[in-house]
Amino acid sequence: MQVIYIDTLLCVNLFIDYFILNIERRILHINSRHIRILLGAVVGSLSTLIVFLDIYSTWFSLIYKPLSAILIIIIAYGYDSIRKLLIRSMAFLGFSMLLCGSVLVIDLVLKPEKLAVYNDTVYFDISPTLLICSTLITYLALSVYQKISDSGKLKCKVKNVLIYTDTNSRMSFESAVDTGCNLKEPFSGLPVILTEKELLGALKIPPEQMRVIPLSTVAGEDMIMAFKPKSVFINNKLVHNGCYIGICDKKLNGEIKSIMGTELAEVS
Repeated sequence: MQVIYIDTLLCVNLFIDYFILNIERRILHINSRHIRILLGAVVGSLSTLIVFLDIYSTWFSLIYKPLSAILIIIIAYGYDSIRKLLIRSMAFLGFSMLLCGSVLVIDLVLKPEKLAVYNDTVYFDISPTLLICSTLITYLALSVYQKISDSGKLKCKVKNVLIYTDTNSRMSFESAVDTGCNLKEPFSGLPVILTEKELLGALKIPPEQMRVIPLSTVAGEDMIMAFKPKSVFINNKLVHNGCYIGICDKKLNGEIKSIMGTELAEVS
């Protein structure tokens, strides 16, 4: 029977969780600081200690793992909406199960002496130096693969937008950068972030704060309503001169529900 050292277990799962969270962040285009991802990985690593308790069982893990994944995701990425939280938590669990399954296959086929899966928790009895080097090599290899697979495709940068209104309401959403979006409020000349109406949800804006902005598209001319928030942050950076949020009643394009011009994108 293999002896499992707690310090090695924590170190291994810290790197694994940090690696999974970073891969998920890149695939799902999540804006989050590395310190938050590191804190999420620390919590994920500490959560593995429960496998040594007598209460741990297969049925217990069916409840414990989703709840711990939700906590890790909130710490690593924050909370935007219940939908995003569930999608990110399911993705994290999926990546974790994929990794655990791969390790089980390696364990069954090759039977390495320094590898084990204890109560669904991966354990490698290797030196920290080798672990760090292996993780970095794997991360770099996946990054190169992602760049190669994305070459030739239309790349769409996504920015996180956080707005505060005069009524102290707060709203956060993601907006894609579109080089063809040059929409501006005609009197102030401030840029406009074009957003689908449903994305703003139940956000209430007083009628006297609304402005009419002409919109020109390939389909013809149109008019949209827009408002200027009290403050706007793009990727956590304040837009000092401010901007307008244009409300579009029509669908924009596929999954894209908000677009901004490059002028605003350069803020972050």
